[in-house]
Amino acid sequence: MQNLPDILLNKASSASSLTSSSPNAKGNNVEENTLDSTNLSNVGEDELQSLEIKGDDTVNLLEQQSELTMKTYQMQIEQYKLQIANIQQELKNIETERSALLYQMSDPDIDISSIISQFSSLSGKKLQAYTQIQSITSEISSTKLKMLQEALSTQASLQQANSLSSLATSLEGDYANTAGNIQNIDTNSEVGELAAQMGLSFVGVINSDAQGNAEFSPGGVSQAWCADFATTITKRAYEAKGMQVPSGFGSSAVAGLRSWGQSNNVYLDTASSSNKGSTIAQNVKPGDLMIQKRNGASHTGIVTKVYSDGSFDTVEGNSSDAVKTRHYTADSSVLSGFVLMSAIN
Repeated sequence: MQNLPDILLNKASSASSLTSSSPNAKGNNVEENTLDSTNLSNVGEDELQSLEIKGDDTVNLLEQQSELTMKTYQMQIEQYKLQIANIQQELKNIETERSALLYQMSDPDIDISSIISQFSSLSGKKLQAYTQIQSITSEISSTKLKMLQEALSTQASLQQANSLSSLATSLEGDYANTAGNIQNIDTNSEVGELAAQMGLSFVGVINSDAQGNAEFSPGGVSQAWCADFATTITKRAYEAKGMQVPSGFGSSAVAGLRSWGQSNNVYLDTASSSNKGSTIAQNVKPGDLMIQKRNGASHTGIVTKVYSDGSFDTVEGNSSDAVKTRHYTADSSVLSGFVLMSAIN
């Protein structure tokens, strides 16, 4: 916007140009070719007022655009809030459905094939939830960037966006926890691999349903139930494959499982092995049962993975009163051997 001195200078320049273009040698009528100073002053003030009005309109327009842009961002943030709330509820629903399926899975009278099919459906839901989380996280990041680039957003709006971004990140953590507990149970897998998948689906579950009844232990929740868990899952894996459960298999005691393995020539004693790592790596497979039986203490779990150095992963019931995963080295002092269910088939 021009200021008054500039306008005056421009007008003065115009007047000078006009005078020089029509010279009067006699000096007559000079007044006719010269702008009146009063008129010059009036013209300058009128134009200045006009420019100031236009300038005010521009400022008002920018302020309106800024306000509109901020409202747009705030509406987007509210939409993100709603979407995140919906995903939170969906994750809760998935976990509720999972818990119901796990309770049914431990019931020997339930059709295990139907339960596995429903687990596959839950797996699809969890993947959809994760895709939505990723999409919202990306959109929030994009919105925050635009807000910063345009410098039109309020600090409060940025704080809301940052808060939503943190919430979306925590949702990914919730998804990971839920996803980790919902296994893709593949009935085309070998029976041992299937037992491992089914066992992992129970991670985090304690030995009780909502009514306080034992899910695995026929003797009640106060009973040590690691062997009951291993027995239940192994039997259900055989049933899911349409296979006959090995004769006499199953016990509520670790000693009973070990004794059954010895009687059927499928017990691998690693405590006395000179090369534990090689022995385990070459013989143990997913679905086999780890046996700990030393110094009066006993425990068991289902092997889920074996590594080349003989170390291995398990899923175990009654591990701090819940189903948990563990990792052991081949030379672990608590390890005594394995019941090789894989050697039966």
